[in-house]
Amino acid sequence: MTNDDVSRDRTAYLRQLALDSLNSYGGGFADLERVDRDLKSIIRSLNDVADPSWTSSLLRLWGQLEIIYALALDEERFRLSEEDEAYVQGVIAELRAKLRGYNLPPVRDTDEETR
Repeated sequence: MTNDDVSRDRTAYLRQLALDSLNSYGGGFADLERVDRDLKSIIRSLNDVADPSWTSSLLRLWGQLEIIYALALDEERFRLSEEDEAYVQGVIAELRAKLRGYNLPPVRDTDEETR
């Protein structure tokens, strides 16, 4: 297995972790806190192995969730307003689309390497 294969596999694994976290979002402050924490770690890890322009776009979207979460904390609100929830749902939909739309590099044929 080459370094490229390892990076590809790690990217695929981290992408699936992010999708799993987003797909389990049921709404509300506590779930936003979990998704915020999950994505922060996952996107930082993706930075090491995936296309930087893709991870930058994920980071920008995650930052929007982070702002909503931080504002709620700052205002000592432990419930999201309907407006906040609608915004969060939109950002989550964009994140899912970005994650699903990312094309992993093709798997290299190991026979080609030995020729």
